[in-house]
Amino acid sequence: MANHMKAVAELCPMVVHNRRVELDEVAEQIATKCSLAASDVRHVLEEIRNALLYFFATGASVKMDGIGVYSVSVDLDGNFKVNHRPDNYLVSRLNIPGAFHGQIRRRENIGKRYVELIALYNELHPDDPIAE
Repeated sequence: MANHMKAVAELCPMVVHNRRVELDEVAEQIATKCSLAASDVRHVLEEIRNALLYFFATGASVKMDGIGVYSVSVDLDGNFKVNHRPDNYLVSRLNIPGAFHGQIRRRENIGKRYVELIALYNELHPDDPIAE
């Protein structure tokens, strides 16, 4: 099965993450859509972060309509992790044809099935084939 994963990792379509947007840019984007200054938006975003931390510290999960549900988990070493389950609104809007404007590496493989990726891998690597 590990060999199958090698084929998927090499040939599966994937979004190219070209940059990371920081809080200031998010605040600017929001400010252009409403009548608030970017500094006010940044302050609100920082307060949302602080509110999340407050509720997480009590063991609560937080649902933000249109954004998602955030919750906290803990591992065997006692380390905490914040989990995010995106709201269906985000996912459905992103899946509207033409909504995504970024780059997709190996776009030509969208729609191919698992067995097709393995066959393609075997064509590309005849010296290292993967059994189907």
